[in-house]
Amino acid sequence: MQSFCGPPLRKQFKDSGEFASFMEELYVRGTEKMLEGELDRSGEPFTPGLR
Repeated sequence: MQSFCGPPLRKQFKDSGEFASFMEELYVRGTEKMLEGELDRSGEPFTPGLR
């Protein structure tokens, strides 16, 4: 099994700070998309943990 942070991924970032910034941006964008999806669910109120 290949590591998520194998050599090809590590070469894309100059240092760990740049990688951390990238991961934070992914987290923020993913969270925004999740919340947008909850708001789009036919006007139902957002209830964490319930589907």
